[in-house]
Amino acid sequence: MLAYAMAEGLAVGQVRHWISFMMLSGALDDAARRLDGPRFVVKGGVALELRLPGRARATDDLDVVVVCEESDLVDAFDAALRVGFGDCTFTRRADVHPLGDKGVRVWVKVAYRTQRWGTVQVDLAYPDSVDTETERLGGVPLARFGLIGPPDVPCLSLRYHIAQKWHGMTRTMPDGVPNDRFRDAVDLLLLRDLLVPEELPPLRDACEETFRIRANHAWPERELRGFLDTILSCSA
Repeated sequence: MLAYAMAEGLAVGQVRHWISFMMLSGALDDAARRLDGPRFVVKGGVALELRLPGRARATDDLDVVVVCEESDLVDAFDAALRVGFGDCTFTRRADVHPLGDKGVRVWVKVAYRTQRWGTVQVDLAYPDSVDTETERLGGVPLARFGLIGPPDVPCLSLRYHIAQKWHGMTRTMPDGVPNDRFRDAVDLLLLRDLLVPEELPPLRDACEETFRIRANHAWPERELRGFLDTILSCSA
């Protein structure tokens, strides 16, 4: 791992995180199939890096939408962790941090063949709707490390990924707290390169739906129109 990080000019911690992300994502996906239960959909920074390998900013946590009938996200998550993945096992720490009414933050200890590997921060979120739209993105190859990782990972679809970033970036925070989601502007500029003109009407629908369901603030139609016009001009 150290040799690979040095050869690629990457931080060792970033490589370690990516191995943990892939193994944990594989475990959650396997559990969804084997237990015929909750679905776990990756979003946020990990989905961004899978879409934009080598271009997106690095992340140090895993954001997961839990699509399930259970009201307790942690119970559904714990059941999935018990399935494991290959030679990896996962243990959730006891502490749980509430994230308002949208979900919870937990920490998972990853072990490989009984040897401790690392700890991953995981944000578990309720879905905006039961029909969470997903697509499978190719996973990070782990063969170079002698590991078998998941070939692909279920992620939030591109249009809803963009819609949620627009919502988070433009949200008015309570009690005058500054919104620190300005970094999403750079992410949106990178994601626009993945869009083609025929995808713009469905993107608009996703934005309107996301803002309507979350009901936090009106969606900034003028700013989004400028974003879409930029895409159209670049593709002309």
